[in-house]
Amino acid sequence: MPHGDRLYLVTFKNASNRKLISVPLAAPDLAAAKVEIPESVDATIVNVAAARDALYVQTMSSGLARLQRMPWNGAAAPVALPYDGSIGELVSDPLRDGAIIDIQGSRSATSAAAARRDTSGRPPARTSTR
Repeated sequence: MPHGDRLYLVTFKNASNRKLISVPLAAPDLAAAKVEIPESVDATIVNVAAARDALYVQTMSSGLARLQRMPWNGAAAPVALPYDGSIGELVSDPLRDGAIIDIQGSRSATSAAAARRDTSGRPPARTSTR
């Protein structure tokens, strides 16, 4: 996905759990790519979404979804999720800040839940599966 003068790519070359790299659009030489998010030994990159403010990177670790936010000119940082689970959908708009995730999981052994969360700070809409 392009942003500014760079092209952002997810690759599994020398990274079985994938890593996020970028190259200049003017000279997209993969041999000289900048590693934006290195491979993690315990989490796999499964999805990336571009918004106006940042890249949102979904990873999977031990069967649980994790989300990171990487500002265009900054370092990636974790985004707190309301509970452990899986992200069914990660949606962003390159013309707007934030991303929306559809998360499903279990908050306790007897209560399953689903939520739609907006990373821009708007409150999530919750729905119960019970």
